[in-house]
Amino acid sequence: GMGGSRGLVAAFPLRVASLMLVAVLVAFAILPTAHGFAAPAAVARFGASGRLVCSSRQRRPQLRMAGEESAADLLKAALVATKKESVAVAAAAAPAVGDIALSEDTDLSELRRVQEAEHRAVFREETYAAPAPLMKFMPQMDDRHVTLAARFGDVTRAQVVAAAAEGAVLADVSHSGALLLSGGDAARFINGQCTNKFVGAVPGDARPACFCNKVGRTIDLATVAVLGTTVLVLCSPSRAGVLFQSLDALIFPSDDVSLLEAPAAHFRLVGPRAGALLASTLSIPSPGLPPIGKCATFSFGGGPTVTVTDGTVTAGTVTDVTVIHGGGLAQRGGDPGYTIVASGPAAPALWSALAAGGDGVTPVLAGADAWEALRIMDGVPAPGKELTLDHNPLEAGLWGTVSFDKGCYIGQETIARLRTSGGVKQQLFSLSPTPDSPPIPDPAALLGAKLWVVPGAGDGE
Repeated sequence: GMGGSRGLVAAFPLRVASLMLVAVLVAFAILPTAHGFAAPAAVARFGASGRLVCSSRQRRPQLRMAGEESAADLLKAALVATKKESVAVAAAAAPAVGDIALSEDTDLSELRRVQEAEHRAVFREETYAAPAPLMKFMPQMDDRHVTLAARFGDVTRAQVVAAAAEGAVLADVSHSGALLLSGGDAARFINGQCTNKFVGAVPGDARPACFCNKVGRTIDLATVAVLGTTVLVLCSPSRAGVLFQSLDALIFPSDDVSLLEAPAAHFRLVGPRAGALLASTLSIPSPGLPPIGKCATFSFGGGPTVTVTDGTVTAGTVTDVTVIHGGGLAQRGGDPGYTIVASGPAAPALWSALAAGGDGVTPVLAGADAWEALRIMDGVPAPGKELTLDHNPLEAGLWGTVSFDKGCYIGQETIARLRTSGGVKQQLFSLSPTPDSPPIPDPAALLGAKLWVVPGAGDGE
């Protein structure tokens, strides 16, 4: 804004100051090496997260480049080792977000083998019927067959509930559905299909959203994450086929959108110590995890791993893991825990590392049955259970999944009218009997029951 020589004169002191600062930083980078504080043999791991962890082994390195170009990235990230045993270097202000590699050919059998051998997992086969074709000329989809981990060893539901309140719970929900949308119109397209707002969303945004039919009744409650160039939709096990069919039918030739349904390793980590355990497993500082409502991509296991031994830098391969802070529990408030998604090859090692614990935290393992108990206690509705085509998201208490200032989406007219006219006539509640409550002869009979408040009823009746 100053222009002419005045602008040049005003900018000159800043440029001089910048050069002086660079010189000081270079001096501090060189001096520790001169005094023998550098580490020639170190194991360092960094990746899309932009973070690096190294452990020193000895002094005075003679580094030379070898292997892949990620070794150069390692040096650029300022690998500075001190006499401390472990040094963490934050190379970016926020976690980076990349795309996850999902494939229709993903095989989770190795994950199941590891869970059975190491944690005495008991499995159960489930079949989810394919929806009927929307049009007569459309092909019939195949039924969805999954193998789920029902429970692990002798772990009880009481142990899982206690760990969720005081420690950490690791659950395998890989039987859930995963849809991946790619293309330049992916975020705009998904914005027109669900209740939450994704126009203007940036990579790293992750939000719960409901998918509804044309009269605003709930089909599914899902977690939608905007990744690098793709959109990941984590849906309920029984609704993967329905959502795929509905979305696929609405993609026009002019839309730059591709849709894929693929199996994926899908874990949930909840509890007050969940963050510490996850950060330890991924070898990053706890502040490096994404905040609530965000997602990020981290490297795990083999890469990019850079090993520096006897002056030789060897780079490994990339294995990315997507972490979403949310999508678990805590609809009633509090921390919702973490959703962790990985491609098939990374799943066994990732599960074993999380289950082994870290930072003084050993998680309690939860199968599908125990996770269902946590879900009910936390008041999170599920399709086929509390969420049916008889109810809309507002009646189910899912106001936080609905944006009232976005453009059109399927079911919007009905939901907007309910809000403006005060037309929400029923509401979903969870019932928690007190210790002195009379026993309920048939608790299952209450599931899905409709209750009314009648004149003269006492408190809690």
